[in-house]
Parts: sequence; structure tokens; C-alpha cells
Amino acid sequence: MMNEQMITQHQYNAFVLAQVNTDGWQNEETCPDCGKMAIRRDFESCHTGSVNAHYTLNCSHCGYHECEQDECSICDVKYDYNQHINDEVGKWLSFMDLVEDRLAEGRCVPGVLWTEFKHVMYHQPAVADLFDNVLDLGLPANCGRQVVHHVQRHIMDVRFKLYLEQRIQLAKLN
Repeated sequence: MMNEQMITQHQYNAFVLAQVNTDGWQNEETCPDCGKMAIRRDFESCHTGSVNAHYTLNCSHCGYHECEQDECSICDVKYDYNQHINDEVGKWLSFMDLVEDRLAEGRCVPGVLWTEFKHVMYHQPAVADLFDNVLDLGLPANCGRQVVHHVQRHIMDVRFKLYLEQRIQLAKLN
């Protein structure tokens, strides 16, 4: 009897998997990016023992891609790229804190880090743009040079405030 249930279960699973439409259906839909016609594909797939409905929307004109798949190589590449940008921005935001701490201690900004910061801002516009957005500077796109100028002004402001505080403390003592 136990053997019959296993065979029945196995046959049932095979029947269900045979009904899964992995090829799906295609139709045209307006691309949200460029407004031209893109291809939407609705399909089913089996992941971790369950059958789920998914879709993809791909535009051959502008390269737009949207999907709700559990695993998608296109989205994974975009995520990895975005993760790199987020990591870089996080690194340089920490650099800003380091600059303030070192100046407060009376030390200078490390030249190697400053050079690397400028190099990244000049040669990786996506990092510079996100850095601009995080700091809410309101700079135009491809703003690496303006970001560097902003940070230079920030360093000068920090130095000025520290110098002013020292002068005020000195004046209070006299």
C-alpha cells in the first residue's frame, strides 16, 4: 500500500510538471522607458517544488528589462553592478568621516586616499552621481568634478570651524 502511494505521488508530480508552460505567451506592451513596443513574456516555472507564474518585459530599442523571476541573469548582473557602486559610495562616505576626524585631531588628509577619491569621482560617473544623491547636493549628471570641489570646500569649512573654535577658546583664556 505504501508503495502504491509513492507511485501515485510520483505520477501526480510528473503530470503537474508536464502541465507547466515554461515557454509561456508573448505579447507587445509599451516600454516604460522609451515608449516604443517591448515584448512581454508570461510563463510558468518550477522553483523549490512549487509552480509560479512569472513575467519578463524586454525592450530591444533601449535595453529596458523588468522581471519578477526568482533567478534572472540580467537582474543579477545589474544588482552586482549596483552593489559595487553602493559599496564605493559607502567607502567614500566613510572617507568623509575620516577626514573630519583627522582634521579634528590636527592631522592632514591622507594624500593617497584623496587621490583615489578624485580618481573614482572623475572616472566612475555612476559613483559620483550616487554620492551626489546621498549627500543631496543637487548637482547635474556626470558631476565628478563638482563633487570633488564640494568635498574640498567641506574640508576648508571643517578647518575654518576648528581654527575658529581654537581662537575662541584662546580668547576666553585671555
